[in-house]
Amino acid sequence: MVEVAGIRPGDRLFFYVQRTKQIMGGYEAVTRPFFDQNPLFKGATHINERFPFRVGFKQVVDFAKPIHINDIWASRDQGQIWTMQQARGDAIGRHACWGLTRQESIILWRMLQELNIIAPLVEDRHNKLPASLQPLPINTSIGGTLNHPCLVYEHALQALLLEDLGDGYHTELFGNYEDFLPSVPTSSGKEMDIVLLAYDNQHKVLWYQILELKKDRFRWEDLKQLLDYEVWLTSGQAEGNPRAVHMAAVANRFDNDVIDHLRRRKEAGQKEVRLIRYRYNGLCAPRLTLEQIVV
Repeated sequence: MVEVAGIRPGDRLFFYVQRTKQIMGGYEAVTRPFFDQNPLFKGATHINERFPFRVGFKQVVDFAKPIHINDIWASRDQGQIWTMQQARGDAIGRHACWGLTRQESIILWRMLQELNIIAPLVEDRHNKLPASLQPLPINTSIGGTLNHPCLVYEHALQALLLEDLGDGYHTELFGNYEDFLPSVPTSSGKEMDIVLLAYDNQHKVLWYQILELKKDRFRWEDLKQLLDYEVWLTSGQAEGNPRAVHMAAVANRFDNDVIDHLRRRKEAGQKEVRLIRYRYNGLCAPRLTLEQIVV
């Protein structure tokens, strides 16, 4: 559910066919993600209650020839496509869906155009959608303590924040982001919870912003992990440019040693790690409330 929470109408979609190891493209989302346990059509045996998290989409271009996954890995080796983690040979081993940057989408689209010299536009003929779309059933149960109530599940925090980002919220805290990716893999096998991106007018990444999420306390080891992510992203995708990589920790509360360390970093003129406290009360407001903590 987290993997699709941020999809919005107009987003490009690609499909990976495991059996043939091919990427199909030319598709576009027409709805937000929704929950539906009904069969996709009368008599459907594959898309039914087993796959209730759905997105309406349509085909916009008929690319008859798909891209083989080996071509994708070749581009990835050149640093052009980096979000597809290659654990066990493909990204399906860990996630059913994964996000692509705008750059990667453009590269895949160009590959499809190179393969298909005839690629007609397609008349809109997507299946009839449900009369009313039921939102994703994010489990927003509240736990924690009386003084520090928090979400019970970290994935709920991630899904809620992705929904907010998909709707363009929180620019006052995160800047004018143009893209966001959940669960971005690193070479160590770990995943950055969310990465925000902004682009220049050539669609090249202007800056990255790493968000490390914790449903309750943000501890010293969480800060060390965030700093490791910053080093990895700076040395790799940012090509050694520390100005282009930023960090923010999003949690319900922050341990004193985290705050003390960041205060010393600030006094020493080192790169800032911003602390963002979240609050959630679904009865009063459907969205997260975020505020920056000054250290």
